Amino acid sequence: MTLRASKTGGLFFNANAEVESSIHDVDLSVADKATLEGLIAASGLGQNASIVSPTRPGSGDMRTYRVAVEDGSHSADMSFDDLESNPAKKALFDFVKQHAR
Repeated sequence: MTLRASKTGGLFFNANAEVESSIHDVDLSVADKATLEGLIAASGLGQNASIVSPTRPGSGDMRTYRVAVEDGSHSADMSFDDLESNPAKKALFDFVKQHAR
């Protein structure tokens, strides 16, 4: 399984500075794989092909986060902004960024 995470937007966003991060589950420890699976389930990404949070007023100044997962023939992605109410989505994004090589 491969996960990719990227972030765009925000008040001081520089498109040239954005770098996509990715991880492969085969590179993770058993404990980290379990954490990753829990975060995927809690975020809702495992049950849906695509999750897009609604655009909010004033969202031009907010960051947009994107996480995509590919697992064999299954792929899914989600995007959300700074006001996302499900903390598991941001935790999944942070996990991918933290474990990227």
